[in-house]
Formats: sequence, structure tokens, C-alpha cells
Amino acid sequence: MKKLWNGIARVLCVMAVCVIAGCSYAGDGGSTPPVIPVTFTITYDSNGHGKSLENKRVNPGYELTAEDLPELTEDYFYFGGWQNGGKIIESGFTVTENITLTAKWTEWGKPFHRHSA
Repeated sequence: MKKLWNGIARVLCVMAVCVIAGCSYAGDGGSTPPVIPVTFTITYDSNGHGKSLENKRVNPGYELTAEDLPELTEDYFYFGGWQNGGKIIESGFTVTENITLTAKWTEWGKPFHRHSA
């Protein structure tokens, strides 16, 4: 049992020295560890209607609120919400990567004007 603990202690010491000395990252054969984004970007695509919205940067795990999902308006169109990859996104959606929210629109028709003769 003592040999097992000595072996574990040696492995931990090697790992500690490697961390302190900055050993190379084995994943790419170089010395640079992978870059993990500190924030994600929410990109708004109004899909040709309504007003343009500024992109928003959020922390990983951020939950969307109603403020993040504004209602848009456009004459003769019904705004059906925001989609990501064809799925409707609602408040409470957790951001785990960069996403593009695309506005869903349905045309409901233009007023008909009868011409008098």
C-alpha cells in the first residue's frame, strides 16, 4: 500500500512541476493551451424587417431575459419571435456558445384600395 501512495505522490509532483514550469500543451504539440472564450456573442438578425439591433456579449451560462428578446414591428408583418437554428428562443434560454437570433416574420397583407371609375 505504501508503494501505491509513493507512486501517486510522484505523479502529483511531476504534474505540479509541469504546471509551474509551463510544460507544453499536448493537444496541439505546441506550448499554447486551447483558448476558451471568456464571453459569447449574441448576434441579432432582423431578417430584413424591423430595426437593427446591436450584438451583445454575455458570459457563458447567461440566461436570456425578455429584454434580450425585444418585440420588433414592421408594417404588414407579424413578428413571431426570435429563432436560433429554426427553433424559437424564449426567456430562460441558456447561452453556451456564440448564437445568432433571427427574427421570424409572417406577412399578413397590405390594405386593399379599390379604385373608383
